[in-house]
Amino acid sequence: EKSTPYHAWRSVFSRCLKIDHLPDDVEVRRRQVLAALESDPEALRVAPLLNAVLPLELPENDLTAQMSGQVRADNTHALLTHLLQHLADSEPLLLLLEEAHWRDSASWALVLAVSRAVHPLLMVITTRPLGDLQPADFQQLLDNPNLSQINLDSMPADEISQLICHRLGVKALPEQVDRLILQRAEGNPFFSEELAFALRDTGLITITEGECRVAPDV
Repeated sequence: EKSTPYHAWRSVFSRCLKIDHLPDDVEVRRRQVLAALESDPEALRVAPLLNAVLPLELPENDLTAQMSGQVRADNTHALLTHLLQHLADSEPLLLLLEEAHWRDSASWALVLAVSRAVHPLLMVITTRPLGDLQPADFQQLLDNPNLSQINLDSMPADEISQLICHRLGVKALPEQVDRLILQRAEGNPFFSEELAFALRDTGLITITEGECRVAPDV
């Protein structure tokens, strides 16, 4: 995904252009996209630029064939933000981009362009800490005065224990099981659940009448 331009935006524009539920047939999706843009001459004349985001294989025209490099990238951003602005003008718009730490540089550049050009818009981005390898566009995004950054810390140990008990349907965990999950999952609720299920499914712990025990031979 990191080497595929605009990969993070494929699902967004598939829904935007109403091709997300169509068969995986290029010709069918191409016809739908052209029909969707028919009432928008400005977008239709640069429609081949959508090939950068969606596998539509739209043939280049005299205008787009002349575009390359930064000029093409700028015009692609203009087209994509234009389509999103059209949605934002008609209804409240929420964009959710998950696992942004895997995103390619073109996707980050479009995130920045959309944050500046599309209004009103609520955009939610989830990512692991990026450390010292933050993309330049991400750094600029952090300077946006309208941005709220929420850092999620580890879930408290007692809440992890309560969560696992609830998911396993037990009243309490053996001390060594509780300690193992806390040490290995480091407060991540999803990993804690998966580790608990793995212990159960491999027979390392047994659950009988709401009571959790370590298997006798462990």
